[in-house]
Amino acid sequence: MHTLLEQPQSLGDPFRDLFHKCTHSVRVGDQEIRYTLMQAENSSDPTVYFLPGLGLSYTTYKGFLESLYNKGKSFFAAENVEIDQFGSKNKLKGEEKLQNAKKELAKWKKEKCVFSDAQVKRAIGSIEMLENLAIPQPIDVIAHSAGAVSAVLAATLRPELFRKIFLYAPAGMIEGDDPLRLKTASINFGVLLKSKLRQLGMMPGGEHDKSFLPSAEIDYEMFGMQQTMRGDLGAEAQIDEVAVTYVAPMVRALIEKGVRVSAGIGDKDHLYPSDLLGPALKENKVPYFVIEGVGHYALGTRATVVDRVMKVLSE
Repeated sequence: MHTLLEQPQSLGDPFRDLFHKCTHSVRVGDQEIRYTLMQAENSSDPTVYFLPGLGLSYTTYKGFLESLYNKGKSFFAAENVEIDQFGSKNKLKGEEKLQNAKKELAKWKKEKCVFSDAQVKRAIGSIEMLENLAIPQPIDVIAHSAGAVSAVLAATLRPELFRKIFLYAPAGMIEGDDPLRLKTASINFGVLLKSKLRQLGMMPGGEHDKSFLPSAEIDYEMFGMQQTMRGDLGAEAQIDEVAVTYVAPMVRALIEKGVRVSAGIGDKDHLYPSDLLGPALKENKVPYFVIEGVGHYALGTRATVVDRVMKVLSE
């Protein structure tokens, strides 16, 4: 059952208003999962499935999604759902799907791939959402940071569902990455973000007021960052999980199967510097490009990034 979420008063911006009209919830097992599905007019292109980074709500990327929509792309985005969130009524069914997926992915352990059960659950959850909503397939995918792991695992399990996958600043590409390196970089980002929130009078932990920032550029995006700083990004277990993940050989195999996968790197990225990420992608024959002057969180905030992503999708 799909439920239209309660609509706020007009935000004074046509896209924001339309975004909220296209935001619903769907029951997956015992859970209500929020998602947004916006169909571009007169577009025959595949729908773009967007997967956000660690701890970030997809609403944080609303500026980027607006750019996609304004350029004629239909898109779908949802909150993360794991297979074990399907609830007690579907516990056996969820466990069976998890075990089948782990069996299918077991061979990749021999290829030195490293991934957790939780990551596999999120990948299965992504597949379930796509099938639950009956989105026409194959689809295109844009994934940011840790979202790349979900995209790669899901595509490895069901390659027929995917046409193109674009990974921006992807996690899981560097074999034997240093958890301390990633954790230190993440903490530094948190310090910078808290400083920005303080300047705006939005210290993390406060309740969200839909009118606290009238600017259409930063209102809901900053709320997404507030949610992040309340704990998700600082969750050491999640960062440790991402740091040891390695799925690059799967990407190489997807490309060999005909799924068009490519990646983008910002030369100012502090989490996945180009001098680390670039060689890792090259070793696994993953096409990539470097964008000058942008960092890890530039997806959607810089026109140069959006333009490069659109070029990838249109090729």
